[in-house]
Parts: sequence; C-alpha cells; structure tokens
Amino acid sequence: MKTKLLVLVLAIAFSISCKKDAGLKPDKPSSSNLFAVNFKLTGFTVETKGMSVKGTGATLNGLKDQIKFLTYFVYKGSPDSLKLVKKIEQKSIDASFGKITDSLPAGKYKVFFVGSTSSGYRTGQNILSYVDWSYHPSLGFNTSSYSGYYGYTSSMGDTFLQQVDLDVQSAVNKNILLKRITSKITFKIQDAMPENVGKIVVSIGNAVPEFDMFSESAAYNTSHGYDFDDRVLPFNVKATDQGKANLTFSAFIWPHSPYYPYFLDVYDKNNKLIKHKSLEVDSQIYALNAVANTEYIFSGYLFDSSQPAGFSVKVDDKWNAPETIPFDDQLKQPIL
Repeated sequence: MKTKLLVLVLAIAFSISCKKDAGLKPDKPSSSNLFAVNFKLTGFTVETKGMSVKGTGATLNGLKDQIKFLTYFVYKGSPDSLKLVKKIEQKSIDASFGKITDSLPAGKYKVFFVGSTSSGYRTGQNILSYVDWSYHPSLGFNTSSYSGYYGYTSSMGDTFLQQVDLDVQSAVNKNILLKRITSKITFKIQDAMPENVGKIVVSIGNAVPEFDMFSESAAYNTSHGYDFDDRVLPFNVKATDQGKANLTFSAFIWPHSPYYPYFLDVYDKNNKLIKHKSLEVDSQIYALNAVANTEYIFSGYLFDSSQPAGFSVKVDDKWNAPETIPFDDQLKQPIL
C-alpha cells in the first residue's frame, strides 16, 4: 500500500513539473527580448582633426593617442527628463578599447559617448526648470578647493563627445566619430623665467564647471543667477624651465561666454607671492568668449621691464582663423 502511494505521489509531482517547464516557453517574443547593439569608434570629425589632433585620428591607434578613457552612456525617456539606463567604461589599455558591445530591449534611447584624456569626469544634471524639474544630463570633472584662492581646481582633460538617437528594433551596428567639446587656454611667458620661481597660478573668473551633453553647450542651470566661481590653474615651474624664455602651459575649459577677469600670480620656491598681474581682455566686453575646438593663446612678458607690459590674446590658426585681441594691465572701463 505504501509503495503504491509513493508511486502515485511521484507521478503527480512529475506531471506538475512538466506543466511548469512548459509555461516557461512564451508563445511569442516578449518586449524584454534583448537585441545586440555594437558600436565602433573610428576616429574624430574633420573639424576636430583640424585642431591638432594627435595621431591619425582615423584608426584605433589614433584614438588611443588622443584619449585615454571612454564611457558609453545609455539614457531613456523624454529629452527633458532622461534617465540613465546603463554605462560601459573603457581605458585605452583595454583590448576592446573603442568597441562597445551591448544588448538592449526594443525601444528608443539616447546614447552619449564621452572620451577624455582625464578619468575624472562624471555626469550630473543641468536644471532647466525647477517648476517641473526638467533637466538635461551634464558632464563635469572632479573639483577641489585651492588654498589661498576663492575658486576651484579641476581634473579636466581634453574631452570629446558624440550623441546618438537609437531606435532598437533589431540588431544595431554603427560607426561613431567623436568631436571635441572643449576649448584650450594657453599662457606663454616670453621672457626668461627667474631661477627662484616655483609656480605660477592663473585664476579665471566666471568659470562654468559643467557642460550640457544634450544641447552641447555650457550647463548654466536656470536658477544660477550669478557668476560662477573662479577656476584656479596652478602650474609648477620645473628646474629645467628656469632661466629659459617662452615657458608655455595650458588647460582645457568649457566653451562659455564670458570668462573674466584673469589673474596671474607668481610664487617663489618658498610659496611667497612675488608677482601679481591682472589680464583684462581689451575687447568690447573685456571678456573671453570661448568656443569649442578653439585654442586661445595669452602671450607677453612678466619680468623684463624693458619689454611691453601688456599681453595679447590670439586664436591659434591651427584651430580656426587667427584673431588678435589686445588687453591691458588695467581695466579701462567696468565689465558689462
């Protein structure tokens, strides 16, 4: 009797198990089915190549010459309230660098590719309105305070972006070209660098800290309403630079208008201030209107009193048409 009961229980259990297994097989494809999504970064746009891009720019080797970090961001939703779905990060030492292999459910997505020489970038929100909390995704770099200055330093590097509208209904294979979204500011000290100089610190006023990835412009935040803090750019003077003329140092900034004013401080090896110079641009609004993919070169003399005291600013002709903008030590009229 016990044997017959055990056989009956096993038979019922086997029958239930078979029904459960059969239930796992859908009659038709579900909307959660994933489709292969593959991207290959093939280089940079023509406009960027004209701005002294390193390497060939047309191969993965050229890509590695220009950027060291790459992130693939996938967003979903309306343009003013995009939600991050996933991201994939790569380094130039990765064997798959420049090739993104992913899978996504059917649907519409906004995809951003960000490449940079610096790893310190992060995403945030550029608030468009606090009434409905609309926003665009923004890009910024890690910042920190700098002793003795009202402002911030940034880990910002040369940075590139591309955005893609993606409608996934089947497998996707696309080639991607990146374009530069940063401006470059360069300082060239034409006279010989004294041997007691330890560092030079440049302060840039009204320095917007983030970039709107969707509109591809500075991230102002609707409710900001006042000038941004200074961006502090400290540059250490090497022993090999002392006694030599034409010391040149650079930093990357976001395209933005206006940046003002500029201050250049020189410190000795004991961190004592020995020179302070204000660099007000002598243009219509005494400010720099920085455009993406453009380098602005400030050049002049700091220590040689026999040379002209003023600096000049020009646009490097490797990037765009050359343009000279004079500016003086003293501001002639208030900034508008």
